[in-house]
Amino acid sequence: MARIRTIKPEFWDSPSLPADPWARLTFIALWNWADDYGVGTFNERELLGFIFPNDDWVDSCKLHEWLMSVENAFDLVFFKVGRRAYYYIPSWDAHQTVNRPSKKRNPSVDDADEFFTLARDSGGVAKNRESLTEGSCKTGSSQLRG
Repeated sequence: MARIRTIKPEFWDSPSLPADPWARLTFIALWNWADDYGVGTFNERELLGFIFPNDDWVDSCKLHEWLMSVENAFDLVFFKVGRRAYYYIPSWDAHQTVNRPSKKRNPSVDDADEFFTLARDSGGVAKNRESLTEGSCKTGSSQLRG
């Protein structure tokens, strides 16, 4: 369930802010998707539908690139509990103030069975291929296969 969140004016001049405005929008959407503790379920297809429901030009490859930018800029933590993937926003408390937090609906990063990253290796190939939701993504001269 998405939540109403605030964007502080200081967000826009953060030194770690990604240059791509779509990556910034993606990060803000992750705040909306997260619970009151900064943890959200991580399914790229689900996030694509939530963040860009009416933007046919945005595909899973573009979203994946923006998520990698956000991961690098804000040190997002991706983890799994059982077979389900989640993300955690370490800077949550700096960005959000939750006066009456709801009951936890997602596991904590402390409950993680496994951690993973969306980062690419030096050859441009995603280290975590299972996160790609469509057949292939082109990045420069490299091509990713799901």
